[in-house]
Amino acid sequence: MNNRQQALLLALLEQMTYQTTKALAESFSVSERTLQTDLNRIEEYLAAQPLQVQLQRKKGTGVRIEGHDSQRARLKKKVNQGLNQPSFDEEKRTELLIFHLLMAKKGQSLDELAEKMFVSRMEIKRLLEALHAFFSYNGLSLVSKPRIGTLVEGSERKKRELLAQNLKAIQKSDPQTMMLKDFFSKETLSLIQRILREVLTKEGVGYNPELSNVDIHIYFMLERMWQGETVLLSDEEHQLVENTLAQKLSSCVLVKLSDVYPVVFSPNEIDYLALRLAHVISKEQGERQSLEKAQALTVHLIKGVEQLMCVDFQQDPTLEANLMSHLSSTYFRINHGFSISNPLTKEILGTYTHLFLVIQMVLESFFSEEDFYIPQEEIAYLTVHFQAAFERTQKPKQKRFEAILVSQYSQSMATFLEARLNRELPDLTIKKTIEYLDGMSADFGSADFIVSTVPLDNATLPVVVISPMITESDVAQLLKYMLEHQPIKTKKQFDLARFTNPFLVFPQLDFANVSDLLHFLGEHLVNEGYVASSFVASLIDRESRSSTRVAPFIALPHGNPDLVKLSTISIATLREPMDWHGEKVQLVLLLAVRQEELKDEQFKRLFPLIHYLESNHTVLNHLLTEKNPLNLIQLLSEYE
Repeated sequence: MNNRQQALLLALLEQMTYQTTKALAESFSVSERTLQTDLNRIEEYLAAQPLQVQLQRKKGTGVRIEGHDSQRARLKKKVNQGLNQPSFDEEKRTELLIFHLLMAKKGQSLDELAEKMFVSRMEIKRLLEALHAFFSYNGLSLVSKPRIGTLVEGSERKKRELLAQNLKAIQKSDPQTMMLKDFFSKETLSLIQRILREVLTKEGVGYNPELSNVDIHIYFMLERMWQGETVLLSDEEHQLVENTLAQKLSSCVLVKLSDVYPVVFSPNEIDYLALRLAHVISKEQGERQSLEKAQALTVHLIKGVEQLMCVDFQQDPTLEANLMSHLSSTYFRINHGFSISNPLTKEILGTYTHLFLVIQMVLESFFSEEDFYIPQEEIAYLTVHFQAAFERTQKPKQKRFEAILVSQYSQSMATFLEARLNRELPDLTIKKTIEYLDGMSADFGSADFIVSTVPLDNATLPVVVISPMITESDVAQLLKYMLEHQPIKTKKQFDLARFTNPFLVFPQLDFANVSDLLHFLGEHLVNEGYVASSFVASLIDRESRSSTRVAPFIALPHGNPDLVKLSTISIATLREPMDWHGEKVQLVLLLAVRQEELKDEQFKRLFPLIHYLESNHTVLNHLLTEKNPLNLIQLLSEYE
């Protein structure tokens, strides 16, 4: 259940009488249709519980929870334990609203949007307010006009590109969503892909819909043209593809499509598609300058990442070949004004945050004298290439177990048993040996499990009983247990005090926007002598290019490392989540770190800490409500 459904269940548990669905829908600011969906989910949840509690629904009367007071109390306690975790359902709902806004033929009223999204007018209004910054960040405007409604204004090309990116995100988060079926035809997309494959294969050009995204762009080209919306290209853009293979391919594809769909394709649309196709065939374009730069950047990237990650990639020709192939296409795309879609950017940034940050900094140092910027989507692909190379250098990770050995025999016998276990099972470490005595305590301390030559009653840890001679059967039994279980997680320490001070920690701040917050934190670092005054401008500029949100509710902004005098981390929590380029952020870890610090083993622990917070909502909630800077540092100093 999501947070709203949990809150609805708690509200029903608080009341003994029937409540109407209309009253409940108004109370939770949702439509009655959405409420019925929530009640269905609650009914499924209750049916799976070992409690005699049921949801009663009577037509014309309402709904209520039936069950004994003790059972209701147990259920209430269980639901309350999970209620205060951050809810991420809103991200998917926002993606769907963006899609409806971009697909609309005209302005839409709040009522129309509420009906499409199955939520209340109030909820639509709240979501729209948060989307102004998102559309502005993507070069578009979200406007509301009397008697017309809410609509997105701006470049048709930007709308199409954002539509394609948004659809990929929706399909990944919820491939079966019912919201798309009204206007997204799989048959149409399959036909487009078939025609593309036929035309490109005939000309000897490889086609991968997962990477090129051309099929999605053609799909939206058709949709938008049927709505009377067309793109306009500049003379320079027309000249760029004039008499090229890309233009020939575009014409062939659209001719085949016109046999099926009654649409007249203008020169603007033909060349628009040619520009989209150009990066698929960038090698055929033979741009020597791009290839030379790609080669130089490949060498620079490998050396830079090697130095900062302390790893040797020199014996990995696969990495160099993959980087050359990708970067040659990257130069062509960026030089000619179009981007590649990467639906996994958020996941890659969140999973490989340290590596992503290292690559980003190495790229920025390479282009420090040029006005050339590689976006996050491209960096995410480069991160995957480097991570694959990194995995090739690693030995398979093994699970290490710690056990307590309990024996009713002498210490010399216990020592023999321990040595035998160490020889037979290298992944098992005997933490300590204990002599068994009648009536001894069942609490043997912390370990993964107990290996005992005698059965134990009421032990606080799992027990595997073996014979004193340790037979093959005993070894197989122990190995089976270790294969089927995971070692216990131990707390790891992150010496955050090395990188910050209480006067750089700001709990419970109130700021209206990202820029004001970063100005506040950056100027504080300047005043304390940690960074040069120009660091603040580099910090704001860095954030304006791409969001530094690395996990739900967590952002990792950073500026030019060359402007850092003394490496440090400034920490801020926000009283309420801030709109961070269309996403929610409430914990900000501002990095003012020199490049050499990136390979510091203690600093690297920041990134598993972020992963720990992402998966442990209870700890994250504790952090976000803490008001004492020293306590905040302590909470950020250990993870599992």
